[in-house]
Amino acid sequence: MFVFGSYVSTSYVEGQSDIDIAIYTEDFDLYKRISVYLEDYFAEKRIESDIFYIDLTMEAPVYCAPLKSKVQFTDYYPEKLVGFGERCQHKLEPLKEKEPVNVMRVGDMLQFMKSCAERIVQKSEQYIKADDVEIQMDCIDIVTAYRELKKCIWYNGSAKESLLEGFLKN
Repeated sequence: MFVFGSYVSTSYVEGQSDIDIAIYTEDFDLYKRISVYLEDYFAEKRIESDIFYIDLTMEAPVYCAPLKSKVQFTDYYPEKLVGFGERCQHKLEPLKEKEPVNVMRVGDMLQFMKSCAERIVQKSEQYIKADDVEIQMDCIDIVTAYRELKKCIWYNGSAKESLLEGFLKN
């Protein structure tokens, strides 16, 4: 069992902070029993708790903090966890190294989208009204404007995504 987070640091605030505990066992039923016991214990003490299972089948950066914690309930630290922790840390490194491309402030992003939308509307109306092939060909740049908008990437706080996808989600 690993205790980590604010509870083991100077940033713990009684009544506001929680205790984070990660449990590794090869017996999932044992994990469930320990987890229920700890949840009940901390609830009785009026301490919020986050208790989770260290699943060796899912290498993820979320396990880095508990596996690096200096606070452990036992000396038991199987070799499997050493390699697992290293692989989880390796998955974290690319997240730290990647910088978002074409980062835009929200106001700039909205202005850019507005100008693209206005241009698309303007060119679409011209295309519909025009009988001249050259004017219609000139209006084809609406496709280019859309492609540029699709290429624009923003950072939503946890991952890079297309500006359009982010705008539609939010």
